[in-house]
Amino acid sequence: MAITRTFAKKYLSRPEFQIVELSFADQMKSLDSETAKKNITLARRHRDKFRDLARRQKLETRGKKTQRNVKAPNAELAASKAKLFEEALLRYESFLEDKKKLSAKSNSKKKPSAVKKKASNKSTKKKVVKKKPGSKKASAKKLSVKFNELLEKRKQNRLKKEEAKKAKKSKASSASSLVARKSKPLKRNHSKAINAHVGARGRRNQAKRDSR
Repeated sequence: MAITRTFAKKYLSRPEFQIVELSFADQMKSLDSETAKKNITLARRHRDKFRDLARRQKLETRGKKTQRNVKAPNAELAASKAKLFEEALLRYESFLEDKKKLSAKSNSKKKPSAVKKKASNKSTKKKVVKKKPGSKKASAKKLSVKFNELLEKRKQNRLKKEEAKKAKKSKASSASSLVARKSKPLKRNHSKAINAHVGARGRRNQAKRDSR
């Protein structure tokens, strides 16, 4: 349960109360980021101070409860003050987070407009740059020239391939004719040798008959 402003005004000193008071919603409307950051450090310091005080006072009350006519320190009051500054700290932190989100949104909205301006400037520049009337004809001529050059290159490549094929065929035919020419004398010599052998054989047989 949140501690009220009246409690803070009643139990806090004036500088402490100013730190807490500025954290309330009606006071944060006129608050800037620097003051919020400063009060965050102060609120954290006072919270830690009152937490330590409440812890010490609890330990003291345990020892003094056994003693009579001795007033024990009010640890609950110190704990309530610590809680008060804890709540103020949370309010300041949420305030800064909201500020950051708002600034991020505003920056994101500004960036697209700047991009649009750049794009519009580029488009206007592109519109201003006009092509010359004869540029299309010149580009068409260049394309036709390149196309003709490619056709000519292809024709030359075909002719070269055909010439290479013809040269291969002529070489193959010349080689086969040389082999045929070489094989003919060999056949003639072979037939001559066979005929000579047959003739000699006949003459020897004739000589044997005559000797009888």
